[in-house]
Amino acid sequence: MRFNVPPGWPTPPEGWIPDPGWQPDNTWPPAPPGWQFWVDVPAPPPPPIPPPPPSAAGSKLDEQLLKVAQWARQRTGKHDDLPAVAFSGPDPAAKWFGLATSVAKFGPVHSALSSAVPGGDQILDLVKSLYAIEDEQSRVLHSIDTNVKLLKEGPYRAGRLLLSEAHRLADHAKESHRLLETAKDRFYDAQPLASSVQERTLVELHLALVWLALARPDDARYWLEQAYQSARLVIDSLTQQAGDVKVLKSKWATTALSIYYPAGLFVVPLKLKRLWNADRANGALTAFLPVANSIAACLNSLNLHPVVPALQLTTNYDGSRLLREVGLQG
Repeated sequence: MRFNVPPGWPTPPEGWIPDPGWQPDNTWPPAPPGWQFWVDVPAPPPPPIPPPPPSAAGSKLDEQLLKVAQWARQRTGKHDDLPAVAFSGPDPAAKWFGLATSVAKFGPVHSALSSAVPGGDQILDLVKSLYAIEDEQSRVLHSIDTNVKLLKEGPYRAGRLLLSEAHRLADHAKESHRLLETAKDRFYDAQPLASSVQERTLVELHLALVWLALARPDDARYWLEQAYQSARLVIDSLTQQAGDVKVLKSKWATTALSIYYPAGLFVVPLKLKRLWNADRANGALTAFLPVANSIAACLNSLNLHPVVPALQLTTNYDGSRLLREVGLQG
């Protein structure tokens, strides 16, 4: 099978296969009605070749297995349509989506399906998942700025320690609840100390989920909304720095950029901007996307219907990249 390029589209490199969720550039002409995007190509019989040396065998096998896996992935969808959106991510994203899974157990959809009210086990799982992002939050913040103040500041560190103690003392309900209340207060102390939008995003996420553990879903939704809009500001700044990422703007991007932030609160420090290059910005963007999407998943799971979109970054066969919103109708 090979990708059959419609008239007027750029010719892709030999053997190119679209990434999951890839969509054509909106400046390209539409494909003719009924266009077959995938066509069979009869393969000629391979000429006899001597066996490769042992050192090359593994590399060749890996290359062939990758091609087979890509071809099989495309065969699972409709041949007359473009690949569907697929949500997946590297291993570092797993803990962020594990956190969203824990939050979903408190949502109205899950409650309707299970006919159960979230209790101590769900709260314990939520606190555990929140504390489990320790390494990931550090990795994400350092991908943007090596001088991360939030992880060194007393209130935020104290709040994280109190979360750990609330989990450790889960068998003592009153003491665990008191520790969660105190952790919430420490995160409130940390919020105005955040020196960047990405730091503020994480503080607001912690505030939201501690409120949720304290059985205050309305407060949790409020702070998740704040965290989501902060995350969108980070994403917007990083895409501008990356340079080669085309962004499909929407009302959500406009809303996020209209939020007022105090002077001096930034994503990429001004003194570092001229030292940044596109590769570093792209790396930071890739690292931060799971954070934004986890926050979106948490917020959506606490509502009857999705209220904010997730973000998907795909690569075109000309090397350019497209950032689009997914998950909302209309």
